[in-house]
Amino acid sequence: MKKYYSKHNKKRKNKKSGGKSFFGFAAVSVLLIAGIIALIIFLTKKSQAKSAPKNTNSVIMVSSLLSKGSNSNSNSNLNGNNSYGYNTGNTVSSTNAAAVKNNNYPLTVVNKNNPLNAGYVPSLGNITAQYTNPLGLQFDSRAISYLNNMLSAAHQKNINLMVISAYCPYSKQLELYNDEVKNQQKSNPNFSKTKAEEEAAKIVEKPTTSEMQLGLSVYFNEKSTSFEKTDEFKWLKENAQNYGFVLRYSSNKTTITGKEYMPYCWRFVGTENAKKMNEKNLSLEEFVNS
Repeated sequence: MKKYYSKHNKKRKNKKSGGKSFFGFAAVSVLLIAGIIALIIFLTKKSQAKSAPKNTNSVIMVSSLLSKGSNSNSNSNLNGNNSYGYNTGNTVSSTNAAAVKNNNYPLTVVNKNNPLNAGYVPSLGNITAQYTNPLGLQFDSRAISYLNNMLSAAHQKNINLMVISAYCPYSKQLELYNDEVKNQQKSNPNFSKTKAEEEAAKIVEKPTTSEMQLGLSVYFNEKSTSFEKTDEFKWLKENAQNYGFVLRYSSNKTTITGKEYMPYCWRFVGTENAKKMNEKNLSLEEFVNS
Protein backbone atom coordinates (compact mmCIF):
# COMPACT_ATOMS: atom_id res chain seq x y z
CA MET A 1 0.00 0.00 0.00
CA LYS A 2 2.80 2.35 0.81
CA LYS A 3 4.33 1.68 -2.57
CA TYR A 4 0.94 2.24 -4.26
CA TYR A 5 0.38 5.62 -2.59
CA SER A 6 3.95 6.60 -3.20
CA LYS A 7 3.58 5.74 -6.87
CA HIS A 8 0.15 7.43 -7.10
CA ASN A 9 1.41 10.61 -5.44
CA LYS A 10 4.30 10.71 -7.83
CA LYS A 11 1.92 10.54 -10.77
CA ARG A 12 -0.22 13.32 -9.24
CA LYS A 13 2.87 15.45 -8.73
CA ASN A 14 3.90 14.81 -12.31
CA LYS A 15 0.40 15.75 -13.52
CA LYS A 16 0.41 18.88 -11.41
CA SER A 17 3.89 19.73 -12.57
CA GLY A 18 2.86 19.21 -16.21
CA GLY A 19 -0.11 21.55 -15.80
CA LYS A 20 2.06 24.24 -14.28
CA SER A 21 4.52 23.91 -17.17
CA PHE A 22 1.74 24.27 -19.74
CA PHE A 23 0.20 27.33 -18.14
CA GLY A 24 3.61 28.83 -17.55
CA PHE A 25 4.54 28.38 -21.20
CA ALA A 26 1.27 29.90 -22.31
CA ALA A 27 1.77 32.90 -20.07
CA VAL A 28 5.29 33.41 -21.33
CA SER A 29 4.05 33.13 -24.92
CA VAL A 30 1.34 35.71 -24.34
CA LEU A 31 3.81 38.08 -22.74
CA LEU A 32 6.26 37.52 -25.55
CA ILE A 33 3.64 38.21 -28.23
CA ALA A 34 2.44 41.27 -26.36
CA GLY A 35 6.03 42.47 -26.14
CA ILE A 36 6.57 41.97 -29.85
CA ILE A 37 3.36 43.85 -30.65
CA ALA A 38 4.36 46.68 -28.32
CA LEU A 39 7.80 46.80 -29.93
CA ILE A 40 6.27 46.97 -33.42
CA ILE A 41 3.94 49.78 -32.34
CA PHE A 42 6.82 51.67 -30.75
CA LEU A 43 9.05 51.30 -33.81
CA THR A 44 6.20 52.32 -36.13
CA LYS A 45 5.48 55.47 -34.14
CA LYS A 46 9.17 56.28 -33.99
CA SER A 47 9.48 55.80 -37.73
CA GLN A 48 6.50 58.05 -38.34
CA ALA A 49 7.89 60.66 -35.99
CA LYS A 50 11.17 60.67 -37.89
CA SER A 51 9.54 60.82 -41.29
CA ALA A 52 7.10 63.60 -40.39
CA PRO A 53 9.66 66.43 -40.30
CA LYS A 54 11.07 65.28 -43.63
CA ASN A 55 7.65 65.45 -45.26
CA THR A 56 7.04 68.85 -43.70
CA ASN A 57 10.35 70.10 -45.00
CA SER A 58 9.51 68.78 -48.44
CA VAL A 59 6.22 70.63 -48.44
CA ILE A 60 7.91 73.79 -47.24
CA MET A 61 10.58 73.44 -49.92
CA VAL A 62 8.04 72.95 -52.71
CA SER A 63 5.95 75.80 -51.35
CA SER A 64 9.03 77.99 -51.22
CA LEU A 65 9.95 77.17 -54.80
CA LEU A 66 6.45 77.88 -55.99
CA SER A 67 6.48 81.11 -54.05
CA LYS A 68 9.79 82.12 -55.57
CA GLY A 69 8.51 81.31 -59.00
CA SER A 70 5.42 83.40 -58.40
CA ASN A 71 7.44 86.29 -57.02
CA SER A 72 9.85 86.05 -59.90
CA ASN A 73 7.04 86.38 -62.41
CA SER A 74 5.36 89.23 -60.60
CA ASN A 75 8.62 91.13 -60.21
CA SER A 76 9.47 90.80 -63.87
CA ASN A 77 6.05 92.08 -64.94
CA LEU A 78 5.56 95.74 -64.25
CA ASN A 79 2.30 97.35 -63.14
CA GLY A 80 0.51 94.04 -62.71
CA ASN A 81 1.33 92.95 -66.25
CA ASN A 82 1.95 89.33 -67.14
CA SER A 83 3.01 87.49 -70.25
CA TYR A 84 -0.61 87.12 -71.33
CA GLY A 85 -1.97 90.60 -70.93
CA TYR A 86 -2.18 93.58 -68.64
CA ASN A 87 -4.31 94.85 -65.84
CA THR A 88 -5.23 98.47 -65.21
CA GLY A 89 -7.12 99.61 -62.17
CA ASN A 90 -10.79 98.74 -62.43
CA THR A 91 -10.56 97.02 -65.80
CA VAL A 92 -10.90 93.31 -66.43
CA SER A 93 -7.52 92.02 -67.48
CA SER A 94 -6.77 89.83 -70.46
CA THR A 95 -5.66 86.29 -69.83
CA ASN A 96 -4.48 85.52 -73.32
CA ALA A 97 -3.46 88.72 -75.09
CA ALA A 98 0.31 88.67 -75.49
CA ALA A 99 1.85 91.69 -73.76
CA VAL A 100 5.53 91.12 -74.25
CA LYS A 101 8.45 93.44 -74.97
CA ASN A 102 9.11 94.65 -71.42
CA ASN A 103 5.45 94.12 -70.55
CA ASN A 104 4.66 97.46 -72.17
CA TYR A 105 0.89 97.83 -72.65
CA PRO A 106 1.11 99.67 -76.03
CA LEU A 107 2.72 96.55 -77.50
CA THR A 108 -0.06 94.13 -76.63
CA VAL A 109 -0.83 91.90 -79.60
CA VAL A 110 -4.40 90.80 -80.13
CA ASN A 111 -5.39 88.34 -82.86
CA LYS A 112 -6.95 84.90 -83.28
CA ASN A 113 -3.97 83.34 -81.51
CA ASN A 114 -3.95 85.92 -78.69
CA PRO A 115 -7.57 86.70 -77.84
CA LEU A 116 -8.73 89.03 -75.09
CA ASN A 117 -11.20 88.16 -72.36
CA ALA A 118 -14.78 88.86 -73.34
CA GLY A 119 -15.00 91.15 -70.33
CA TYR A 120 -11.87 93.15 -71.08
CA VAL A 121 -12.57 96.90 -71.02
CA PRO A 122 -9.70 99.41 -71.03
CA SER A 123 -9.81 102.71 -69.22
CA LEU A 124 -11.31 104.98 -71.87
CA GLY A 125 -11.13 108.62 -72.91
CA ASN A 126 -13.06 110.58 -75.54
CA ILE A 127 -11.56 111.45 -78.90
CA THR A 128 -11.85 115.18 -79.64
CA ALA A 129 -15.38 115.56 -81.02
CA GLN A 130 -14.51 117.64 -84.08
CA TYR A 131 -12.25 114.87 -85.38
CA THR A 132 -14.71 112.01 -85.23
CA ASN A 133 -18.32 111.12 -85.98
CA PRO A 134 -21.26 112.89 -84.28
CA LEU A 135 -21.86 109.98 -81.91
CA GLY A 136 -18.35 110.24 -80.50
CA LEU A 137 -15.67 107.56 -80.23
CA GLN A 138 -13.36 106.43 -77.45
CA PHE A 139 -9.73 105.38 -77.08
CA ASP A 140 -7.49 104.01 -74.31
CA SER A 141 -7.20 106.86 -71.80
CA ARG A 142 -3.45 106.29 -71.35
CA ALA A 143 -2.86 107.14 -75.00
CA ILE A 144 -5.78 109.44 -75.81
CA SER A 145 -3.67 112.61 -75.57
CA TYR A 146 -1.29 111.31 -78.26
CA LEU A 147 -4.19 110.66 -80.63
CA ASN A 148 -5.89 114.00 -79.98
CA ASN A 149 -2.60 115.88 -80.40
CA MET A 150 -1.92 114.10 -83.69
CA LEU A 151 -5.39 114.93 -85.01
CA SER A 152 -4.96 118.57 -83.99
CA ALA A 153 -1.52 118.80 -85.61
CA ALA A 154 -2.85 117.32 -88.85
CA HIS A 155 -5.73 119.79 -89.05
CA GLN A 156 -3.36 122.68 -88.41
CA LYS A 157 -1.66 121.61 -91.65
CA ASN A 158 -5.05 121.45 -93.41
CA ILE A 159 -4.98 117.65 -93.36
CA ASN A 160 -8.55 116.46 -92.85
CA LEU A 161 -7.74 113.45 -90.67
CA MET A 162 -10.92 111.96 -89.19
CA VAL A 163 -11.46 108.92 -86.97
CA ILE A 164 -14.28 106.74 -88.30
CA SER A 165 -13.78 103.76 -85.94
CA ALA A 166 -12.04 103.26 -82.59
CA TYR A 167 -12.70 101.27 -79.42
CA CYS A 168 -15.28 98.54 -80.00
CA PRO A 169 -16.63 96.64 -76.97
CA TYR A 170 -17.03 92.88 -77.02
CA SER A 171 -20.84 93.12 -77.21
CA LYS A 172 -20.70 95.25 -80.38
CA GLN A 173 -18.07 93.03 -81.98
CA LEU A 174 -20.23 89.99 -81.23
CA GLU A 175 -23.22 91.69 -82.83
CA LEU A 176 -21.26 92.58 -85.96
CA TYR A 177 -19.85 89.08 -86.26
CA ASN A 178 -23.20 87.35 -85.76
CA ASP A 179 -24.79 89.63 -88.37
CA GLU A 180 -22.08 88.66 -90.86
CA VAL A 181 -22.59 84.95 -90.11
CA LYS A 182 -26.29 85.41 -90.90
CA ASN A 183 -25.40 87.23 -94.13
CA GLN A 184 -23.15 84.36 -95.14
CA GLN A 185 -25.87 81.79 -94.44
CA LYS A 186 -28.43 83.86 -96.35
CA SER A 187 -26.15 84.37 -99.35
CA ASN A 188 -24.95 80.77 -99.31
CA PRO A 189 -27.81 78.45 -98.26
CA ASN A 190 -25.57 75.41 -98.64
CA PHE A 191 -23.12 76.68 -96.04
CA SER A 192 -22.97 74.83 -92.75
CA LYS A 193 -22.86 76.99 -89.64
CA THR A 194 -19.13 76.27 -89.30
CA LYS A 195 -18.46 77.28 -92.90
CA ALA A 196 -20.53 80.44 -92.50
CA GLU A 197 -18.54 81.34 -89.37
CA GLU A 198 -15.24 80.76 -91.16
CA GLU A 199 -16.24 83.02 -94.04
CA ALA A 200 -17.65 85.65 -91.69
CA ALA A 201 -14.35 85.76 -89.78
CA LYS A 202 -12.59 86.83 -93.01
CA ILE A 203 -14.74 89.96 -93.08
CA VAL A 204 -15.49 90.67 -89.43
CA GLU A 205 -13.11 89.57 -86.69
CA LYS A 206 -14.44 87.14 -84.14
CA PRO A 207 -15.20 88.68 -80.74
CA THR A 208 -12.11 88.88 -78.46
CA THR A 209 -9.73 88.67 -81.44
CA SER A 210 -10.06 92.30 -82.55
CA GLU A 211 -7.59 95.00 -81.54
CA MET A 212 -10.48 97.42 -81.62
CA GLN A 213 -11.58 95.93 -78.29
CA LEU A 214 -8.10 96.72 -76.98
CA GLY A 215 -8.77 100.43 -77.52
CA LEU A 216 -5.40 101.27 -79.13
CA SER A 217 -6.30 101.15 -82.83
CA VAL A 218 -8.25 103.54 -85.04
CA TYR A 219 -9.57 103.64 -88.61
CA PHE A 220 -9.11 106.92 -90.46
CA ASN A 221 -11.37 108.56 -93.08
CA GLU A 222 -12.41 105.58 -95.23
CA LYS A 223 -12.29 101.83 -94.89
CA SER A 224 -10.67 101.23 -98.24
CA THR A 225 -7.24 100.60 -99.74
CA SER A 226 -7.75 103.76 -101.76
CA PHE A 227 -6.98 105.70 -98.57
CA GLU A 228 -3.28 105.22 -99.37
CA LYS A 229 -3.67 107.69 -102.24
CA THR A 230 -4.84 110.53 -100.00
CA ASP A 231 -2.96 113.43 -98.46
CA GLU A 232 -4.07 112.16 -95.04
CA PHE A 233 -2.27 108.85 -95.58
CA LYS A 234 0.86 110.61 -96.82
CA TRP A 235 0.86 112.86 -93.74
CA LEU A 236 0.47 109.85 -91.43
CA LYS A 237 3.38 108.06 -93.06
CA GLU A 238 5.59 111.08 -92.42
CA ASN A 239 4.36 112.15 -88.98
CA ALA A 240 2.40 109.44 -87.13
CA GLN A 241 5.49 107.95 -85.45
CA ASN A 242 6.08 111.27 -83.67
CA TYR A 243 2.81 110.65 -81.84
CA GLY A 244 3.42 106.95 -81.22
CA PHE A 245 1.37 105.52 -84.11
CA VAL A 246 2.29 103.01 -86.81
CA LEU A 247 0.50 101.50 -89.78
CA ARG A 248 -0.84 98.30 -88.25
CA TYR A 249 -1.34 96.07 -91.29
CA SER A 250 1.16 96.79 -94.06
CA SER A 251 0.90 95.39 -97.57
CA ASN A 252 4.23 93.55 -97.22
CA LYS A 253 3.44 91.97 -93.84
CA THR A 254 0.18 90.15 -94.55
CA THR A 255 1.64 86.66 -94.02
CA ILE A 256 3.00 87.75 -90.64
CA THR A 257 0.00 89.69 -89.34
CA GLY A 258 -2.55 87.35 -90.91
CA LYS A 259 -4.49 90.41 -92.07
CA GLU A 260 -5.02 92.03 -95.45
CA TYR A 261 -3.52 95.42 -96.23
CA MET A 262 -5.38 98.11 -94.27
CA PRO A 263 -3.86 101.57 -94.92
CA TYR A 264 -6.61 103.18 -92.84
CA CYS A 265 -5.81 101.20 -89.65
CA TRP A 266 -3.25 102.80 -87.35
CA ARG A 267 -2.10 101.56 -83.96
CA PHE A 268 -0.63 103.32 -80.94
CA VAL A 269 2.62 101.66 -79.75
CA GLY A 270 4.44 104.61 -78.11
CA THR A 271 6.79 107.10 -79.74
CA GLU A 272 10.08 105.26 -79.18
CA ASN A 273 8.62 101.95 -80.31
CA ALA A 274 7.03 103.51 -83.38
CA LYS A 275 10.32 105.02 -84.52
CA LYS A 276 12.18 101.75 -83.99
CA MET A 277 9.54 99.75 -85.83
CA ASN A 278 9.62 102.07 -88.82
CA GLU A 279 13.42 102.23 -88.83
CA LYS A 280 13.67 98.44 -88.92
CA ASN A 281 10.55 97.96 -91.07
CA LEU A 282 8.97 95.61 -88.53
CA SER A 283 5.35 94.70 -87.93
CA LEU A 284 4.11 94.68 -84.33
CA GLU A 285 4.33 90.87 -84.28
CA GLU A 286 7.94 90.98 -85.43
CA PHE A 287 8.88 93.78 -83.07
CA VAL A 288 7.59 92.15 -79.90
CA ASN A 289 9.47 88.97 -80.77
CA SER A 290 12.72 90.66 -81.78
